[in-house]
Amino acid sequence: MITPISLDHTTILGDTVSEITSNKCGIIKSPCSVITSPGQHEDALAVILETAAKNGLTIRIPSKGTVQYLNQSLDKSVFEYDGMAIKLPLTGLFQTENALTAIESVRAIKHAGFPVTKEQIQDGLNKVIIPCRQEVLRTNPLIMIDGAHNPQGVSALADTLTSYGISGLTMIAGMLADKDVMQCMSVLAPFCKRIICCTPDNPRALPAEALANILHAIAPNLEVEAVDSPVTALALAQSDTGADILIAGSFFLANVLRSVVLNHNQNL
Repeated sequence: MITPISLDHTTILGDTVSEITSNKCGIIKSPCSVITSPGQHEDALAVILETAAKNGLTIRIPSKGTVQYLNQSLDKSVFEYDGMAIKLPLTGLFQTENALTAIESVRAIKHAGFPVTKEQIQDGLNKVIIPCRQEVLRTNPLIMIDGAHNPQGVSALADTLTSYGISGLTMIAGMLADKDVMQCMSVLAPFCKRIICCTPDNPRALPAEALANILHAIAPNLEVEAVDSPVTALALAQSDTGADILIAGSFFLANVLRSVVLNHNQNL
């Protein structure tokens, strides 16, 4: 199963989507089944198709066109796909594509002789949890947390914010220095009224002051401040009672603050 491929970990995997895909396609070996996302990048898909053909394999790609949405909200999607009613407790339309890819992968396993029922697929997707991926930790006021750290992931977050008319956010931002910081922050800054920069707990972290300088260049009129500690950044954000908060830019940041927010929610 190959999920959507984008430019990430370029120092290890390559500088282009095609090169990265070529490395990831090392997993394709006969007689395996090959399933890829309906939202796959066209350059990646070309490499996947070529690699599969060289190994005498066909590719299964789910059809987004067969999905019928029944209900959508910020924290879940309900839809029908190929005769199955799916309740997906995840945020973001891209998660529907991921769910379709997972369904077709399970069907491939079933075809190989493992007993899997439709009800088991539905139950599994209904119970799925993906921490720190457009995860809504609180709804009123909003606290959303997303570890996306490349332009593709951040664009998916922006699509969700746009779809639900979410803006005027206080964003707690922290990124690693080897990521495309300028592009990622350029995508998210328009949704914010205030950004508090902090330094994720990682040796490769971009210092909070450096991130703030980048944001000042991107959005000179935006309120931007810098603190070292993610926990201090969260406290500052929550001092503005009623502020909708987005935590974004790094899984290292998201992981730390997710625990803090959830512990606070439990003590309310």
